[in-house]
Amino acid sequence: LRQTGASVMNVSLSLYILDHIHKSHYARSEPIRLASSTISWTLGPITGVWLYQTYGYLAPQLAVMAAAGLLMAVFWYIRLADPVTLPQGDMSGFNPLANAWHFFSQARLRLAWFIAFARSAFWSALFIYGPLLMLESGLTRTSAGLVISASQILLPSALLFGAIAARVGVRPVISCCFLGIAIACTIGGIIGTLSPTLTIAFLLLGALAASGLDGVGAIPFMRAVKPRERAKMTSVYRSFIEAAEILPGFVFVILLSLFDTSTVFIVVGAGAALMAALTFKHLPRSL
Repeated sequence: LRQTGASVMNVSLSLYILDHIHKSHYARSEPIRLASSTISWTLGPITGVWLYQTYGYLAPQLAVMAAAGLLMAVFWYIRLADPVTLPQGDMSGFNPLANAWHFFSQARLRLAWFIAFARSAFWSALFIYGPLLMLESGLTRTSAGLVISASQILLPSALLFGAIAARVGVRPVISCCFLGIAIACTIGGIIGTLSPTLTIAFLLLGALAASGLDGVGAIPFMRAVKPRERAKMTSVYRSFIEAAEILPGFVFVILLSLFDTSTVFIVVGAGAALMAALTFKHLPRSL
């Protein structure tokens, strides 16, 4: 239920953003939105653990309920109207597979989805296999956890990438961020357990580049989607989150049966290099 609610809220929020923010302001507004979320991503886990240890398992759930209630109050206070680009809703049947087919038949939407999928795949690999690699290098669990926390502290750098995108365009920023991930992950994976400090440094450089993608990576979709198709296409676009959590895992399971953990980041680097080339070639220069 929580996952369903989060998905519905993310899709709805995307539709409100598309309707209320002009496309010329995306490069400024999206990095601000991401940087603001750093507060919850950084303080939320720590606060949840403290509430659990101090007051029991129910306390973190009550805190989340209170946050959701506050969000509802703010929503009603702002009095956002339904986006004017949405058709009047009804309960008639629809075919999600037809929406997906229509989405992926459009080249620009297809590329926008793969941009989002690739950046989410990096974060998924970092969160799962980064700590494992640190433990294999002889570091403590606390140190491995601190590496993940450090990667989240870098998220406000999206503001810098947004400012750069506003001056030089979104296309070169996205391509360079993917190139940065490719170089950082490949070198970090090659070093592996030989020098944990260097490996951590390169993985954090990859996280810095991924923060830039988080800031401006959704703009290709926001610019490409047609106003009257926003509701249907946004729901398909958001599927990159679940896909990035599931599909790379199957590949990594096969890899880890043959090679060590550091190979994961070499593969992620190769994928990022491919995305750097694709985005540089196919994203519009006017983006």
